[in-house]
Amino acid sequence: MRTTTALLLILLPFCFQNAWSQPYTIGTIAGTTRLLDGGPANAAPLRSPIAVALDAHGNLFIADEDDNRIRKVSSTGIISTYAGTGIPGYSGDRGLAINAELNFPTGLAIDAQGNLYVADLGNFVVRRIAADGTINTVAGNGNPKFAGDNGPATSAQIDPVAVAVDSQGNLYIADGTNYRIRKVDTTGIITTIAGNGNQGYTGDNGPAASAEIDYVTDLTLDNSGNIYLADYYNYEVREISTAGMMTDFAGGLLGNSYAGGMPATMAAMVPDGVAFDPSGNIYITDDNVYNNVIWRVDLSTGLIYNVAGTGAIGFTGDGGSPLAAELNYPAGLAISGGVVYFADTDNRRVRKVADNLINTVAGTSLGDDGPAVNAFLNFPQGVAIEGSGDILVADTSNAEAREFKAGGNINSLGQLQGGEPYGATVDHSGNFYVTDEEPIFPSQVPRILELGTDGTTKVIAGDGPDGFSGDGGPATLAVFHTPQGVAVDSAGNVYVADYGNHRVRKVDSTGTINTIAGNGNAEFSGDNGPATAAGIDPFDLALDSAGDILVVDQINNRIRKIAPNQTITTVVGAGSPGYAGDGGPATGALLKLPSGIALDGAGNMYIADQGNAVVRRVTASGLITTIAGNGTLTPSMGDGGPAIAAQLDPFSVAVDKAGNVYVTDSFNDRVRMLTPQTAKPAGMSIVSGNGQSATVGTSLASPLVLKVTDSTGAGLAGVVVTFTVEPVGSATVAPSPAITLNDGTVTLTVTLGSNPGPITITALSYTLANVAFSLTSLAANSPSISTGGIVSAGLSTPPVTVLSPNAIVSIFGNNFAPAGTAKSASLVNGQLPTNVAGVCVEFGTVAAPIFGV
Repeated sequence: MRTTTALLLILLPFCFQNAWSQPYTIGTIAGTTRLLDGGPANAAPLRSPIAVALDAHGNLFIADEDDNRIRKVSSTGIISTYAGTGIPGYSGDRGLAINAELNFPTGLAIDAQGNLYVADLGNFVVRRIAADGTINTVAGNGNPKFAGDNGPATSAQIDPVAVAVDSQGNLYIADGTNYRIRKVDTTGIITTIAGNGNQGYTGDNGPAASAEIDYVTDLTLDNSGNIYLADYYNYEVREISTAGMMTDFAGGLLGNSYAGGMPATMAAMVPDGVAFDPSGNIYITDDNVYNNVIWRVDLSTGLIYNVAGTGAIGFTGDGGSPLAAELNYPAGLAISGGVVYFADTDNRRVRKVADNLINTVAGTSLGDDGPAVNAFLNFPQGVAIEGSGDILVADTSNAEAREFKAGGNINSLGQLQGGEPYGATVDHSGNFYVTDEEPIFPSQVPRILELGTDGTTKVIAGDGPDGFSGDGGPATLAVFHTPQGVAVDSAGNVYVADYGNHRVRKVDSTGTINTIAGNGNAEFSGDNGPATAAGIDPFDLALDSAGDILVVDQINNRIRKIAPNQTITTVVGAGSPGYAGDGGPATGALLKLPSGIALDGAGNMYIADQGNAVVRRVTASGLITTIAGNGTLTPSMGDGGPAIAAQLDPFSVAVDKAGNVYVTDSFNDRVRMLTPQTAKPAGMSIVSGNGQSATVGTSLASPLVLKVTDSTGAGLAGVVVTFTVEPVGSATVAPSPAITLNDGTVTLTVTLGSNPGPITITALSYTLANVAFSLTSLAANSPSISTGGIVSAGLSTPPVTVLSPNAIVSIFGNNFAPAGTAKSASLVNGQLPTNVAGVCVEFGTVAAPIFGV
């Protein structure tokens, strides 16, 4: 006869947290759609135009590298997308280019048949878009390391930065970090025509194939078939003759002047783009930080002249003389009928020089001095809000810090000098802080800047290109590597996520810098020990009222806490990448590449779980839920509705005193606001799992599910519920406490204890009606051998009491295996197994082979 035990689970309210639920609605407060296909090109924003090409019909093609698209501007000035979905990737061959994925396209060329060749740098291939719009790969196998000469180009390994095509249809590729120029002939065979693979500068006046070249950013051909290379880091344009000889054409070691009208080899330059004018000129864009200009070299005289640019970096001059205009890192060129088109990259425009006038043909302003919701953001990252409602967004790819109020106008803030801001925070006085990397020739200099309320911009820390140095000394002399998040405490100490150095560093109120967490290794280690000995991958920071530093440990998929005693622990995330754990303890949840963190005054934590395309909230008691995002990052959708149904790409988060959560929706170029909607729980009911039974020491076959609803019957998220078990120890409930999910449900697993016996179950949450679960815990039945149940194999009597070696017996009894089990053994490596259907038999300490059960 079986004995039974009932199990009592009591659900009680979590004091002071259960009275109200807080679902959120979502809306955009800054940024708008950038892809304005079908409209005027000079009213549509570009992200990072790097190369241009013209076809025979006057259509202009633009490689917008950061947008992963090729844009087309018709001869009437209308812009459209010609190739790319905007999402970086490699797909779409043999289909329409507009549906294909590109990855950082950097070079363009058009042949006589109207085929457009694309240096798809991030995919390490060259692709061809036919005149009918179909796309295919014509060179490269996706591996950037040099290989494949004298074989099919599609099997070769290339690092394609730029492309050119000659009149016979041969394709030329600037093979970037392989330091070569490759040629693909009309039969599809690839060879090297210049560069011996060593980075350097040798070989002028000798065979081009034996010369050393550096990173070539562009190339072009003249009417005779001579090739011109923008040898960027050698500061010169070099020429490969039709005989295969290499010479210096412009710039180079003797270049020491910014004046025109002199031999081209005397000009100082950092050449980025080159293009040939059929009338006999080579045009060169010059990225020299001291002289952003466009040059023209007369092939007949070898003299060089300035075509556009004052030399100063900036954006001025449209509608006037090109020589009076400011440019900002001009790059690729295309020329037709005496009109020069060029990518003015860091002005995010394509401009043209015609009839001694300069004008923008594609790209536009950012929208400053207008409504924030109409502004063009460009992959924004950090966000911060100060007490009066001023919001700062790090508009990263626009290289601007921009300030606005919800519902108000937007404007740039501070002097970033072309640096791209990443993290953002604000101190108690209303001063904003950003991390950025400023383009100080010849490299980028990471810095931490204070954007003061008085309009000044102050360097708090950072000096020199990416690296690590300076601890124990002045922060203004320290070196960082790709700093990201930043936070400031009430004493004026500044904390920096020195991401590339895998450290958290502190600049104290005296201006001295030190490392407070991280051993320089990104791989997770060190929990419950000194923070400086831990392996960590810090991406963002937040400070709580107890003096703890919360760190987004990105690649380790965790949030970690540095206590005032400098001990580090994990407070969110189990470490594996994924999306799980909502409704339970945050320490058991799975995150995927989190990128942002913020805390509210009550100690609730908000996490931009970017890899999962959601925003998650962790209560002060450590329970996690999702409050925004449906797991799809683009396109931006859901404004005006429930935040949990929206599509977004959350990068950073901030929260104000009213509980509004601000999110940079980076890939969608927006800042969005999550507004809490207070709702009162009205009822709680059982959904499933009632009436189950199981053997002591086992888990229930199905979870227990309950639901909390409002007065309309809709499920309520964020209601905290705790669980008790009576008698104590008769079962374990997980999670406990729990928090309702977005549909209002809580799901529990129950593992029974070792004590059977009947128990009554009651449940209570807040002022809601009682809920009852009735479960049954069953006593366990052990296997037993019947009296006289061991007999010989022939089932003869009397029972066997002594066995000789290799004897065969039959054993009768109860509870050996589940009822109905009948299984014969199969030989394993020629031997009978000692376990059949989970049954084992031992004589002494020897496991016996089994024929069947």
